[in-house]
Amino acid sequence: MHAIGIRTKHIEDEIGNLSASGINPILYSVGTGEASLLGVRDFLRVGASRCIELLKTQGWKVGILPGDNHTCVQGVANKLIIPSHLAFGELSPASKLERISKTLGNLLMIGDGLNDSASLAAAGVGTAVRGGVEVSLEAAPVFISDANLTRVNELLIAAKRTMRLIRGAFVLSLVYNSMSIILAMSGCISPMIDALIMPVNSLTVLAMTVTEKTFPEDVIRVFCLSLSQPRYCSVIAGP
Repeated sequence: MHAIGIRTKHIEDEIGNLSASGINPILYSVGTGEASLLGVRDFLRVGASRCIELLKTQGWKVGILPGDNHTCVQGVANKLIIPSHLAFGELSPASKLERISKTLGNLLMIGDGLNDSASLAAAGVGTAVRGGVEVSLEAAPVFISDANLTRVNELLIAAKRTMRLIRGAFVLSLVYNSMSIILAMSGCISPMIDALIMPVNSLTVLAMTVTEKTFPEDVIRVFCLSLSQPRYCSVIAGP
C-alpha cells in the first residue's frame, strides 16, 4: 500500500497484535490516504485441542499446514501447543503437497478446504471432515460425518482394533492349519478327516470377524469407493 500512497504507519502495531492472536489482518482503503484495518478469524473446530492432545498421547507428531501468514499460524500453534518447527504458514496447495510427499512413515492428514484436496489424496490416510468443500470430500478416502474432531481419535482406535483382529485371525488360521497337517502326517488323523476339518477353520475365522465389532455404531462408519478417480465417499451412518 505504501507504493500507491496509502499510509499504514498508524496501524502497523495493531497488525502485529492481530496476527499474534491468530487473526488475519486485512487492510483496505477507499481512494488514497490512510488505510483501515479489518481482522478475520477462523475459529478452531470443536474438539481440536482435545483431538491433538489425544493424538500426542497415542504417539503422533502433530503439525499444521495452513495458508495463513506465519505470525497468525504461530498464534494458533501456541493455542494448540504445537511446536513452532511443525507449524508452517503461507503454504500454497503445491507447497502442502510437497511437504506431504516428503514426509516419511505413517501420515494422517485432516483437511476441509479446497487447498487441501491434493494433499488429502497423497497422504497415507486423508481425512475430510464435515463442513468442508466438496472437492476435499471427494479427494479424501475417509469422510467423518461429525464436525467434532475427536472422531478422528475414535477412528484411529477402531482402526487399531481392526488390525489386531486381522492379525489374530491370521495367527489362529496358521496355528490351526499347521496342527491339522502335523496330525495328518503323523498318522493321528486320516487325511480325509483333515480335509473335512479344514473348512471349520474358515468358519471359525469368519465367526470371529463377524462377532467382534471393531467399529461400534457410535463411532464413524463410512463407505468409500475408490475404483476410479476421484474417490467418492458417502456416509452410511453417522452420529
